[in-house]
Amino acid sequence: MTTYGYYPGCALHSSSREYDLSVRAISQALGVELREIDDWNCCGASPAHWSREELSLALCQRNINLARGEGLEVVVAPCAACYNRFRVALSTLRQNEEKRRQVEEALGQEAALEVRVIHLLELLHERIVKDEFIPERPLEGLKVACYYGCLLLRPPKAVAEDDPENPTKMEEVIRALGAEAIEWPQKTCCCGASAGVTEVSRAERLSGGIVSAAKRKGADLIVAACPLCQVNLEVRQGGLGMPVVYISQLVGLALGKGPKEVGLDLLLIDPMPTLRKRGVV
Repeated sequence: MTTYGYYPGCALHSSSREYDLSVRAISQALGVELREIDDWNCCGASPAHWSREELSLALCQRNINLARGEGLEVVVAPCAACYNRFRVALSTLRQNEEKRRQVEEALGQEAALEVRVIHLLELLHERIVKDEFIPERPLEGLKVACYYGCLLLRPPKAVAEDDPENPTKMEEVIRALGAEAIEWPQKTCCCGASAGVTEVSRAERLSGGIVSAAKRKGADLIVAACPLCQVNLEVRQGGLGMPVVYISQLVGLALGKGPKEVGLDLLLIDPMPTLRKRGVV
């Protein structure tokens, strides 16, 4: 079994605990031990890098240094915002000696730039697609709209592990689980991100447009890989009733896990009627 560092971030310990629950539920079945980094801190998410870049870089690098101190070479960050901030920090400090020196002075230690940070989607693609995983309970008949959003793909030089204009890894995972991944251009459109807090009407317009497009294409549900995207698409879709689940939850169902084991009962829009209709549960 491979051991990876695990950085849940703030959302997975609070508003998106169903994401954390499902990630932990599937990890061992995929041959992975996720070891939560001891004494991790907030990555800074949206506010820090707008406030002070040095602070944002130092917050991320402290967590990476903690992982190295525990002998971890790879860290999995399921939250796309956390993943993005970690990868941007590593890219910046690898390229900019002055900023690296400032961060090292702030932390009082050398920056561990050799640690690799991956998103959960990369882990799932490797274990399910590349390793030709055979699902215990295939999700046949389920039509899925894969939603990447912004933070898994942009800025591409720092974060993208897929084509930033037309990514396919999530669709490949979904198809390996036996479901149908629909084709739709809105999979990389912005949901409004943190504007869902400060500019609600804008987030409603953006999220509503994305969900409407998925519905027009015949999707049964949308699958996300980011807590902020998930909540925006679920809460700000204008009453369309489209379930928005995490990719780890669908993986869990395909592994034979029960709906409650992967936190499907914690979502605001109940996906169970759709899943029952399609014979998935």
